[in-house]
Amino acid sequence: MDFQRIPSKAPGSEVVKGVYLKSGIAGFDTAIGGKGIPDGSLILLLGEPGSGHEIFALQMLQSQAKAGKKIFYVSVDKPPSEVELEMMTFGWNIDTYKSLGSWTYIDAYGAKYASDESSPVIAWDKGLLNLLRTKFVNVVAKSAQPFTIINSISHLLLDYDEEQVRELVQNFASNVIRKVGGVHILLMVKGMHDVKTEILFSHIADGVIDFYLRERSDQLQRTFRVRKMRKAIYDTRLYPVNLEEDGLQIETAQRL
Repeated sequence: MDFQRIPSKAPGSEVVKGVYLKSGIAGFDTAIGGKGIPDGSLILLLGEPGSGHEIFALQMLQSQAKAGKKIFYVSVDKPPSEVELEMMTFGWNIDTYKSLGSWTYIDAYGAKYASDESSPVIAWDKGLLNLLRTKFVNVVAKSAQPFTIINSISHLLLDYDEEQVRELVQNFASNVIRKVGGVHILLMVKGMHDVKTEILFSHIADGVIDFYLRERSDQLQRTFRVRKMRKAIYDTRLYPVNLEEDGLQIETAQRL
């Protein structure tokens, strides 16, 4: 597959060795050594339904938007309106960031279900991956240290050949992420794919974080574990995660 030629780097942007970006989630930064996520990282969040991996991603992006970072949200499995309803559950209003242009949606969900020739988005049968290979890649390539998310890679894998999705992700990593820096998140539903597929995307990613939902005593408990994080000294033990009114709270004092 041919990928559009993109600028060698965003104006004023370059991945610098030894630079770390705080996630905005204190307990998580503690688990990866206290510095934050290495600049120019592709992070795979693997989570079971209800485990909190999607909320974790939204919380990080909202925190980064508040700090002035550029956010690019690729919505594959739900419309952007539903993403915002989920965020409002925790009091995260992003209207200001959208009006300032610091929060941008790439509506892949709308592209998937578009059937009208006059539609402003690319119809599903004309190639959703083309939307990601062109619009998404090009806008991110013009930014400095952006935070991006594809939610989710699982839904792309359901509709496209694994090789096509792998090529998209690897080209994005090598031609964009390594040049503009930032943190880039892929969400994958644990258990939806075979082990080989999970291992493949875990290998491609710079960091892999597993989220679990397990029965403990008379209730379900959320936990997470950092399985992999390049250029960081990290703790691989399980950390308890609580869902509060203002988002996820990670317990760093008590480890399971």
